[in-house]
Formats: sequence, C-alpha cells, structure tokens
Amino acid sequence: MKILALIDDLVIKTALESIINKKNFKDVEVNYVYSYNEHHIEQVNFKPVNIKEEFKNIIGKYDLIFSLCSQVFTKELVENVKCINFHFGLLPYACGVFPIVFSIINNIPIGVTVHLMDEKIDHGDIIYQEKVDILTIDQYREIEKKCQKRLINILENNIENLIYGNYQTYKQDDEKRRYFSIKDLDSIGIKKEEKCEMQEFLDRLKVSDLVNSNQKRYFSF
Repeated sequence: MKILALIDDLVIKTALESIINKKNFKDVEVNYVYSYNEHHIEQVNFKPVNIKEEFKNIIGKYDLIFSLCSQVFTKELVENVKCINFHFGLLPYACGVFPIVFSIINNIPIGVTVHLMDEKIDHGDIIYQEKVDILTIDQYREIEKKCQKRLINILENNIENLIYGNYQTYKQDDEKRRYFSIKDLDSIGIKKEEKCEMQEFLDRLKVSDLVNSNQKRYFSF
C-alpha cells in the first residue's frame, strides 16, 4: 500500500506521521509532500508537489492520497486513485476556501470533515464528521487549534480504517451546499465607515487580521 500524504498544515502532517509510525504497518509506505506554492522548508522526505502538473505520474504509483491542501485535484486523478480529504469545516455547509473563517462569519457550526474526493471541490461522500465546540471569546487561531486537535483525534482512532477502506460513507445534501471562494473575502474586511450589529462585528473581528494581513498564511480546504 503506497500512500501520498499531501498535507500543508504542519501540525497535522507531524501528527499523521507520528500516528502511522506508531502503528508500525508492515505493508504501508507513505510519502509526505506539500503544495508547491507553500513556503515550507523542503526536506528529503517532505517535498513540494504540483497536482495539476504531476497527476499523471501519481496515477499508478499510489493506492491512496490523503489531502489537506488548497490545490484542486483533477478529475482523472480522483477517478483513478482513492483520495481522502481532511476539511476544517462541516460539509456541505462550509465548502471551499477558508472554511473556519466563513463558518464564523455566517454563523455556521464549526467542525471537521473527512471525506472521499470527487471531481467537485469538497463534494465527495462523507466518512467521518464531528462538530467542534467553541466559546464566544475564542479567536480564530484558538478555533483553528481546536479543529486541528479534533482531526488528530479522528486520525488516531481511525487511521487503519482510512487506510484499508473499512468505513461506511454517506452522501452530502447538495441542496444545503454552501460554497465560498476567494472573491467572498471582499465582504469580510472591516471598514471604518461601515455599520453592523455588535455580534456580527465581533465575528468579523476574529478573522479581520487574517484577511487584511499581507503575510501569506495557510488555510485548509
């Protein structure tokens, strides 16, 4: 069993690697990579990959792909290799980019989803999904850490099932699907002349530093 783990979140990458190593699988080989447009430090066992350019080389080489990244997988790839996505949002209510950010802004419950990937973004059948409880005073980074912790817990308890396909899935409700794109970020920035309700202001304040920052930062899909 050859697995490609395309994980841009270093916390999750480190945890996943530790979980798999502790299991000491005899028939599992994992290659860890990250997105070509991320500013991680390249290592012998952690190299950048561009899915659109390299998917043909990946097909036939790997039996399974774990994904936590911002790259869009090609239709040919997801149809030929089983791909499982880790998503920091409750699907189908928070599909697309910045799921934590848009969940906060749109009063969508926070959570994590592990799902099969198909040709549509964040659309495949759900394997595991758990809600993450947050406090009103929680800031973005605190919420992100809670989501990371919950995903790690899911992986710790279910990594064998995920690798060997011992799980049941259920389809997403397309009528409840909400998809957010980069363009939707324009509505989040807080402007001095803008008036809004206090709770909305507080929710937007939680993410404004990330939206307005000039520093590149990873957000999970």
